[in-house]
Amino acid sequence: MGLVEVRGLTGAIGAADVMAKAAPVSLAGPLLIGDGLVTIVCRGDIAAVNEAVAAGSEAASQQGSRRPPLSRARLIQPCQSTY
Repeated sequence: MGLVEVRGLTGAIGAADVMAKAAPVSLAGPLLIGDGLVTIVCRGDIAAVNEAVAAGSEAASQQGSRRPPLSRARLIQPCQSTY
């Protein structure tokens, strides 16, 4: 599972578009955190998730809305069912 957190819905849509095109991952709907923060969740193979997170993070940083990306492999079952 990979997470990219951006500031603003416009940056989130742009980052999600790039993530979906960069690697074969499935995107979960955007999580609206509050205070303008939006988290994009992607799932797939470890290499594909890392590639998608890197591409989405780069796209968000070009718009100036990126926060530090996060990528985790082999999550425990409660975390998998939450996202």
